[in-house]
Amino acid sequence: MLNKLFFSLLLFAAVFTPSFITIQAVVDGNSLTITHSDSGTAVMHWTFSQPAVSYFIIIDDMTGKQSIKAVSTTNNTYTITGLTAGHYRYKVTNGTEFIIVDDINP
Repeated sequence: MLNKLFFSLLLFAAVFTPSFITIQAVVDGNSLTITHSDSGTAVMHWTFSQPAVSYFIIIDDMTGKQSIKAVSTTNNTYTITGLTAGHYRYKVTNGTEFIIVDDINP
């Protein structure tokens, strides 16, 4: 009985726990980390050696060759929802430097 319950819990965790993939780019003391789940959500987090008052973010759908999001923020974290499977390019700038990460969303 205990083995059956344990297997059921493992099966539940495997079915209902989203998987997360993290990709990070580090260039000259600047970094951009993208963590996305299979639920269509990605979280961007960045640091620059020269912090800024605001940052500009562009997310491009490289599969459809179009920008899907362009936004300005004062935070160094941004969450994107509604992503589908495909190839995305995440860009962030502090006005003088920029970081780009290409990513495949499963």
